[in-house]
Amino acid sequence: MNPHLLTTVGVLLALLATACGGGQDAPAAADAPIADGNDPSRPADSHTDSHDAPEAEEPETEEPETEEPEPAYTPPETVSLEGNGDAVEEVELHEDPRIATMTHDGSANFIVHGVNSSGEEDQFLANEIGSYEGTVLYNGHVGDEMAAVQVEADGAWTVELRPLTDARVWEGDEVSGTGHDVLLFAEESAGLQTVAATHAGEGNFAVWAYGEDSDLLVNEIGSYDGEVLMPTDTAVIAVEADGEWSMALD
Repeated sequence: MNPHLLTTVGVLLALLATACGGGQDAPAAADAPIADGNDPSRPADSHTDSHDAPEAEEPETEEPETEEPEPAYTPPETVSLEGNGDAVEEVELHEDPRIATMTHDGSANFIVHGVNSSGEEDQFLANEIGSYEGTVLYNGHVGDEMAAVQVEADGAWTVELRPLTDARVWEGDEVSGTGHDVLLFAEESAGLQTVAATHAGEGNFAVWAYGEDSDLLVNEIGSYDGEVLMPTDTAVIAVEADGEWSMALD
């Protein structure tokens, strides 16, 4: 439940308790003392004896619940894996978005899957031929999880599972790179914002933007030079490329 809502309810309950308590503490008219019946000449007291009247009770008020502070973020530790050839490496189950930085020194297929707790290969981390070096995002969608890493390779390889906060930060108007990469978008993305993107490669060039939702901004084969809209609230950008690429805010 929203902690702000809890605070609001607490204040309303306190006000309600105060209002009800004030109405119950006032003495009723029938409780006022009357003249002594044995002495009709004695006038009735015009005031209330302080010893006879009930003492007013202070209304009980409820303390509003204090908002619990958000727990401080503690980045997970980097998990370093390495091997030669095919392997399956179990890791501690996690669902939070992270990045995987991978290398391969071989000439044939290099395929890396993220495996969930049911033993299903539900995330593609790499699908390359020959030598490879790059960084990709994983656990980027609701329901994603990783319990193991499955590697198919014909040479030496490394896989580092790192916190998302280790990703490169896009600061300023322009950013560039080579191959797969993940960027933290430091600029404010709101309203009409466009991005000019280029790619000088022969393979697939794809750009994903992640915020409240995920959007595929570019998905082309080979060289590319174009302009696309940057979605509002973009926080993370994932680039898939096999050559040099660049992006610039317009």
